Amino acid sequence: MKNIRFKIMFALCCILIFPFLINEPHFQATENLTKLQVLELTDSWTEKNMYEIPNTVPTNLGVLNNAEVTRMTIKEFNASRFRLEGRFDIIVIGKSGFTTDKYSTKKLSVVTSTDTSIRKIAHNTSKIENDLTILKYKKLNELLDNGTPIILHSDTESNAGNIRKLYDDKRTTKVNDMTKATDFINSFKSTRPRLVSVDVSQETTKLNKVSFSMFAKKNVPITFKISTDLSKVPPTMKSTVQFKLYIDFNSDDRFSEDEWVPTSINPNNELVWEPLGYSYTGPRNWMVEVIAGENQKDYLSGSFLYVDKEVQAEILQITGGDESRITNSSFMNNNQLLSRPGFYKFNVKEMTGSKFDDYSSDLTNINYKDYNPNSVSTLNERYDLLILGFKDVYKSNSIKKENSFKAIQDYVKTGQGLLMTHDTLYRSPGQETSETTWEKYFSGYAAQPSAGFTNLGQGAPNKSSKAALVNKGILTGYPYQIDLNSDGSDKKIISVEQTHDQYFQLDLEDENVTPYYNMYGYSIDGPKIENTPEKIGRTLGDARNHFYIYSKGNVTYSGSGHTNLENSNASIDEKQLFSNTMYRAFIASNHKPEIRWSLKDGDTFLNSTDFSTSWQAIDYDLADKKLRTVMTIYNGDNEKAAILATHDVVIDNDGKFVVSPALSNIFKDKRGAFLVKIEATDRVGQPEERKAKVTEKRLIQVMDDPNPIKVKRSIRNYKTFLTGEKVLIDYKIEFPVVKNNVISRVTLNPVLEKLPKGLKISSITSSNNDVKISQTNDYEYKIEFTPVSYKQSLNSYTPSVAEIAWKIEVESTEEGEFYLERPEVSGAWSGSVLSNTLPIKILFDELPNIMYKKPKISIGPYNSIYESSSIDLSKKVNIMPIDRIDEFKNLAFEVLDAGASNAVIKDGKYLISDTPGVVQVRAVSEVFGQKVYSEPTNLIVLPIPTLERKEVVFVGQTKSFTIDLAGSKIIRQSDPQPEVTFQNDTFTITHLTKGTTKIDFILENDKKELQRLRYIIDSQFAFLGVGPPVTIEKGERYVRDIKFFSDESLKSEIQLTVMPKLVYKSLSDALTVEDKPQLTFTGNMGTPNNDAKIQVSYADSPNDLATLPVYVMEFPSTIQGKDMVLKIDEIKAPIITWNSQTVTETNYRLDIVSGKSFVKVEAVTNGVGIDKYKITGLSKGLAKIKLTSLSKTGSVLLKDNKEISNTFFVLVEEGSSVDTGDRY
Repeated sequence: MKNIRFKIMFALCCILIFPFLINEPHFQATENLTKLQVLELTDSWTEKNMYEIPNTVPTNLGVLNNAEVTRMTIKEFNASRFRLEGRFDIIVIGKSGFTTDKYSTKKLSVVTSTDTSIRKIAHNTSKIENDLTILKYKKLNELLDNGTPIILHSDTESNAGNIRKLYDDKRTTKVNDMTKATDFINSFKSTRPRLVSVDVSQETTKLNKVSFSMFAKKNVPITFKISTDLSKVPPTMKSTVQFKLYIDFNSDDRFSEDEWVPTSINPNNELVWEPLGYSYTGPRNWMVEVIAGENQKDYLSGSFLYVDKEVQAEILQITGGDESRITNSSFMNNNQLLSRPGFYKFNVKEMTGSKFDDYSSDLTNINYKDYNPNSVSTLNERYDLLILGFKDVYKSNSIKKENSFKAIQDYVKTGQGLLMTHDTLYRSPGQETSETTWEKYFSGYAAQPSAGFTNLGQGAPNKSSKAALVNKGILTGYPYQIDLNSDGSDKKIISVEQTHDQYFQLDLEDENVTPYYNMYGYSIDGPKIENTPEKIGRTLGDARNHFYIYSKGNVTYSGSGHTNLENSNASIDEKQLFSNTMYRAFIASNHKPEIRWSLKDGDTFLNSTDFSTSWQAIDYDLADKKLRTVMTIYNGDNEKAAILATHDVVIDNDGKFVVSPALSNIFKDKRGAFLVKIEATDRVGQPEERKAKVTEKRLIQVMDDPNPIKVKRSIRNYKTFLTGEKVLIDYKIEFPVVKNNVISRVTLNPVLEKLPKGLKISSITSSNNDVKISQTNDYEYKIEFTPVSYKQSLNSYTPSVAEIAWKIEVESTEEGEFYLERPEVSGAWSGSVLSNTLPIKILFDELPNIMYKKPKISIGPYNSIYESSSIDLSKKVNIMPIDRIDEFKNLAFEVLDAGASNAVIKDGKYLISDTPGVVQVRAVSEVFGQKVYSEPTNLIVLPIPTLERKEVVFVGQTKSFTIDLAGSKIIRQSDPQPEVTFQNDTFTITHLTKGTTKIDFILENDKKELQRLRYIIDSQFAFLGVGPPVTIEKGERYVRDIKFFSDESLKSEIQLTVMPKLVYKSLSDALTVEDKPQLTFTGNMGTPNNDAKIQVSYADSPNDLATLPVYVMEFPSTIQGKDMVLKIDEIKAPIITWNSQTVTETNYRLDIVSGKSFVKVEAVTNGVGIDKYKITGLSKGLAKIKLTSLSKTGSVLLKDNKEISNTFFVLVEEGSSVDTGDRY
């Protein structure tokens, strides 16, 4: 089928091809589709009603860099049935096409007006019912749960239904400008794995499409070769990539988990399906899914033709009269459209509704006299498909009686096919409010609920002869490819006989409903101005109101029947579509099983022997895995007789013969005809009314045994045999002592036995010399007998030989089920008078079929496991045949490819892996000394979900952590480390170096779910606390402890248990630092500039450091002032010197010893204390000044208990003087 991933190239202000109505569930996987996939939805693309498929339509999105967009209206999306999960990266519900009634939730009202124009206008549904169905709303919610972005334009806020719920969901993205949606798409980074292509083949035959010339043969493996693009998958997820193959077993154009085919991808990137069992010829839909992680998915799907059992559909058409009969020569082109030899054949029988009401005997298959000719119970057994149609106002011209409705309803309940047509469900004028009998019985099955009554089609106001494609599937593509033009493009419109809309809405909330075609177009047949195409045209994509053909499970609806289909000029589209519809209605329905029984009417049995028979029950529905068969033996020739015995058994649908137990004495002393009946039903485990049933009956004859001899044969140790194993069959002819009859001799003719093809004779031996054995070839032998004489003894006759016995050993190297015909023992026995002879003709016992099977092992499929956990591989081992399991010795498992997982097998059966990845394993066993291997299977090892906790432990610090188990238990922890100790749910760590340590705990809860709790311990050097600045005197030795803090603000002190090595360094010559654990230093000289510092750092991390400012006080030992010369009124500062330039205590005081009239001394302050003095000349003379050294507090400094002081002179002269001092 054509790919539905529409390649839509966007450019600014461009127009694009509009993908109206082509929303097929399958697409051919041949293109590179690794671009970002976007679904854009809207209520309408234009303000006007879109009633015709346009060539182009403007886009609401801007330029997209690397994305492909599928564009649909809400109505189209609601009707679509393709798989949404794994299809798109982003969903956009964009700008409305309307200025009013945006995303309206208004419903279509019941049309009661008789005005034709008003009824026509009602077909325009463009501005109503533009809300998501609950079904689609839930699907989008699932996408949100899986992380798919959904963008909604602010226009959607006007919606009052399910779209508004999405708008209010915090997980969705809201925009008021579509350029923002465009920007979001262009910036989005997908992590999905992508399937580039899937090439399907069987041997050398390509199977990339449905073709009558290139098809798959039954029971031959089919290969799906896969090409992927994993470039967008994160490296951490690539090890989790897996592939799943689905086959649409029930042909409903969908894929469920029940249809997953357990198979593993092989080294050639292939998935292989081995289609074993029984099935009907037809398309096989397939899907390949790639998964990364838990929900990152992509898929491709397609279909090919699979040839097995020809579809032989027995169809009953219940007509509304004598017209529109399928078998009419003009209806289906002289029946050419009803069959294709080897593929399908539709055997149609017609019956009027009135005849059906009369319980015509045509409904029965009368083979036995007890059948009730007035019963319709055989609908289930005789017909595969019922068709109700074709006729305008069919409801009024067909069946009328309640029991006819019930008979058809009971038939539908079994899952067998029903095709309803035009006007099967409608209400007559004037009865619009009354539910009809047809609604009561069929509206639910037809998904046209009574609550959806609209009366839209009453009076056929808007007829059309065209239909538009909605969804692709088997119905549109087989046997006739109606949905494609000859050039391979989509055929969106087909021609049909004129018809009109119906009366009830289609229930699109039902996930099993698939619309295939909608009514398309309009009819203008009145003068009113309202009758314009825009006013009355059917809104495109509205399958709820304008459906033409759809299906719901085993019920299919077709809009055909408004006009007589027996029109030689009728469209070939509609004729081919009807052929497709019949096939789809048949193939998607439940079919009765088939019984194959070797017993024939008239077969004769002796009343003195055990009775046993065998049969096959086969169902060609792939979905039916088991069948129930019941054998009933009646004490007479009809079912009204008492039951002698039953054998009720549930079997696998694998074609094996069912063998009834040997029934001893069941016919003892009985003679005449006896009825044996076998019934087979499907759907084991479901209610009886849901099952399809088939019945076979045989009349056998039972008579007295006229012969004195007995023949027997049996298989010794009967079971399912393994290929190459020998089967021993015992044969015996017994010659009893005879009373009453005069017997002199028994002469037997040679017995010739020929084995079925596939079995060969290994050996033949006999127990006495009364036989001659000759083997002609590997599968045929002959036994010749010596006549047996009888000797009279009183009133009895005794044989010379009591029995003749022989045995043969047979074997087969092929799988299969072998039926051994019943050899005949013939001859004659004679009395004392030679002419008194009686012929002998006796068949050996019926043997159960000899079943040979190759010894096989299969394993899996296994659920994915978490790293660091184990799985018992032996719990998913299947040994075939199961009844020979004891022959399989030394079961073991092998890792063929561990990949990145480092997986190993422990204790012979436990797979353990410490690393995520894909592991390929297989099982191996020994049977009769030969090794038997399973096919390799892949097992995904997933990373354990990890919860990280980040902690800081400083170098040298010891810290303990207690794990919050929350009901879980620790099943594994990190390997022991020198710095870490574990005790119960606590661990303690002492970090000695800077760096990061990861400590893992694997926790298991009561649901056996695993989680990794990972502590990431960041080890840093603590912040150094050197304390406040230090003041010492020259020559003083000082010791200080260094403290450690967890924060830069030095507010949280921590204690270290292991002291890291510290390095102390003086940054000034004024200090000497000692090499001690504690900070120890001595002041060498004063620091008048206050610039002395000590740097403290870690030996292993020099950049983690702190500095300590140190002030060294140095006191003077002498002080001296320089003599000065001043002129009158001149002001100068004195010049003071100390004994050293590093003296820090430089405060002093000046006192006038003599000459107070000549000078004035004033202290100059700096706002804090006395900084300098100034001396002013007052008058001519000589003054003596005393200079005294002071501390910072103003006290006099002493040396040897004497104050440190000195004097100097100041000479004041008139006039100018040489400046020998500092100018103040």
